[in-house]
Amino acid sequence: MPKALTLWALVLSALVAVACEAVPLSEKSGSAPGTALDLQPPDGWALAHSIEEEGDRSASLWLRRDESLDAWTQRVALRSWTGRGPGEGNLRRLLDGRMSQFEMSCPGALTWRVLEDHGHGLLYEVVAEPCLGFAAHHMVGYLMETAEGRHDLSYIRKGGVLAEGPRHAWLIWVRQLQGTAI
Repeated sequence: MPKALTLWALVLSALVAVACEAVPLSEKSGSAPGTALDLQPPDGWALAHSIEEEGDRSASLWLRRDESLDAWTQRVALRSWTGRGPGEGNLRRLLDGRMSQFEMSCPGALTWRVLEDHGHGLLYEVVAEPCLGFAAHHMVGYLMETAEGRHDLSYIRKGGVLAEGPRHAWLIWVRQLQGTAI
């Protein structure tokens, strides 16, 4: 039976691949999307993994300093890409499509909602029950579009629903992506 991390990596890779099917928004600048974002992780966090593919897409993953890729309870990820996949359309449609894919794999396991929709940016959250070897988790994220491309910043904590205080703090932190891109 595959480890939960292996399944997580497969699902994350599939989501990144689907999200990153590129139809150029503009001429490539030679640097990966997201490099202009000055994202600073909270204190106590360190970059655990970063990839860049042909200037079209990039992904960075931060973990708490005392955790590893094999054993983490919290993580922050920033994925950036320069195009739109087939049928992706606007950000709301992109998020709806992602959630529909999850729902097909784990019917009834997700509760999600858009908290703010600015047209160029969506603040959202997802609460997931255990499914397919994944632990219950709570995710808050900000999906946005800039002249440089599309970006998805998310925070996930395993263990179910976040308490209101930490949830509010992470919503504020994730929302900062909008300010760094302007």
